[in-house]
Amino acid sequence: MRNVGWILFGMVVVLAACSGSGTAPATAPPTSAATSSNVPMTTSDLPTTSQATTTSTVDRVAEIEAIILDLENRRLDGVAAGDWVAWSATFANEGFMTEARAGLDQLGSIPLPRLDGISVAAVIVDSPDCVAATVDYFTTDSDGVATQNQTTTVIERRGDGSWGISFRGRGWACEGPHPFSDS
Repeated sequence: MRNVGWILFGMVVVLAACSGSGTAPATAPPTSAATSSNVPMTTSDLPTTSQATTTSTVDRVAEIEAIILDLENRRLDGVAAGDWVAWSATFANEGFMTEARAGLDQLGSIPLPRLDGISVAAVIVDSPDCVAATVDYFTTDSDGVATQNQTTTVIERRGDGSWGISFRGRGWACEGPHPFSDS
């Protein structure tokens, strides 16, 4: 019986919305005054839009954050599992991967911090193949101490079209030759 009441209520709402005093509903676009032309309308008379679909800056920053967070989580998972194939798959180039591996080897058995999250503070460069951003990294060490570090992180497209970590630190943000390349 209770469901019948909701159904009746819904029908009343629909009927009230459909009937009215002849005014256009609030959701209808404004209409122009009717013209007295007897010429039939053609498709060329219809208004057109030529605006390309774009994403907002907020959407793009969120997309960059998601890409970097995914790469960082996969990189750390590879280290934790000792899966160097998975770890190396997060890098865009051999030169930066070699530098990162050397730094990791120097750490020895020091436990890596847990990555709690990241936040893109600023996008420095955003091109189709290279993105440089100032990124805040939120981590917690093995003693439970939370820290926030900010650095420039560069990601580049790899040959397969996916993104990889290309550089971290100061000194290079997609411009000119890569500091760890032979060119």
